[in-house]
Amino acid sequence: MSADERVPPTLRRRRRRWSNRALLVPLAVMLATPGLAGRGSKLRRFAIVGPGTIKIRSTKNRFRFAGRYRRRDGRYILRALRRINRVFDANHGRSEERVSLRLIEVLAFVQSKLEGGWLVISSGYRSPEYNKKLRDRGGTVAKASLHQFSMAADLKIEGVETKAAWRFARKHKVGGAGYYNSPWMHLDVGPVRFWTQGTANVRKGKSEHNKRVILVPQYDHYLAGERMQLRFARMTAFPIGVEPSFTLQRSSDGRWHPVKSIRADLGKSGPGCAKFAGIAEMARVTWSIPADLQPGRYRLQASFCEIRWESMPETITSYEFTVAGGP
Repeated sequence: MSADERVPPTLRRRRRRWSNRALLVPLAVMLATPGLAGRGSKLRRFAIVGPGTIKIRSTKNRFRFAGRYRRRDGRYILRALRRINRVFDANHGRSEERVSLRLIEVLAFVQSKLEGGWLVISSGYRSPEYNKKLRDRGGTVAKASLHQFSMAADLKIEGVETKAAWRFARKHKVGGAGYYNSPWMHLDVGPVRFWTQGTANVRKGKSEHNKRVILVPQYDHYLAGERMQLRFARMTAFPIGVEPSFTLQRSSDGRWHPVKSIRADLGKSGPGCAKFAGIAEMARVTWSIPADLQPGRYRLQASFCEIRWESMPETITSYEFTVAGGP
């Protein structure tokens, strides 16, 4: 009889449960932060970061979270991220809905620096269908709204005057900041810009026919050899064709220089033009950073194919990112 067989059945089952939990906890942390499994855990992932804690609640669904979302060693906490996603009305299990870590860091940064109370969300994630419904009702809602990509929030911070928070966001160039002469403001992690109720361009066709589509890496800072996740955002018309061959560019002497051609995994089979029919399909782009890539500042250039609209760009470049040497 083995040592395990001499243990009572109830205790054996309990041991198995705790053994499984012990395996799942570190796995969950690694899944929450792709590319950090056993390496680079102290790498600061974004140019703007909060203290790793946040107090956030929703007026829409009554969910709330107060606590730590990032460990002191830099790893993100999966359980906390799931709860924060619920506050945003987003499903963390769906990549197209998952709240941007960049946005969470920006919100925590603003809240912390302004020494505010609860960060109150009135609108977080919006499905494309719901976003269209709000526009049809005449709301101040952009057709290419970053709420559809979980990269935006309408909010206020308890104890902080909203216009002061808006000015702070403008000063620190966190992304997009909108003020509507109300207790609420808009913050997003799209390109840096700002507006007021009178200067909002949501009805002027600025983003029609994918004029302002962007390509966003999950992080700002990477290690050589890591796998990068990216997503396209601000699309307004489909279908969209994307060439699987991207150009990696490096910043040097104040200019961008092509380094090499890389093949991105677009989640589509075949060597030719990859066709996309909606937002969800364009949220799962990946590629592996070469282990021997020289440290520096980089960006990716993507090309579109079989373009149907004259005003749509033929190519776009991603947000910049840095690559440090591997372990």
